[in-house]
Amino acid sequence: MGRPIREFLWASAVCVIAVGWFFRKPLVSGGHAFRFPASEALRFVPEWHYSVFPAHALVAQSLREGVFPLWAPQAQGGTPLIAKMMPGVFSPFELPYYLLSTKVLHHAAALSAALKLYFAFVFVYLFARIVGVGWCGGV
Repeated sequence: MGRPIREFLWASAVCVIAVGWFFRKPLVSGGHAFRFPASEALRFVPEWHYSVFPAHALVAQSLREGVFPLWAPQAQGGTPLIAKMMPGVFSPFELPYYLLSTKVLHHAAALSAALKLYFAFVFVYLFARIVGVGWCGGV
């Protein structure tokens, strides 16, 4: 194994540990990273729970039933589902939503976010190394 590959594997290990530590609560428990008092829950719950999460659940359910998710009949009297950017139907980072059960969609959301951060790190690290930045600077 060459030195560049070994350096990349060490950098990847550092990234996996950092991202895993950052997403430890959502990945393990499937809950939220932050807890709010019940009296203030609606004020602090992000938009993701009202707009993005139902779209992801609908896409995952449609694909499991063998139906291509073209239309969301529940939202606003019916809206096109593929034309919206939020569900990201064709994004490879949405695979956790399609592969995991709808009961663990919070785990899928955390896994999807962790994958995005990991791949962002990988490509920035590779770019930094190509430009001539050292290992520590790349990490």
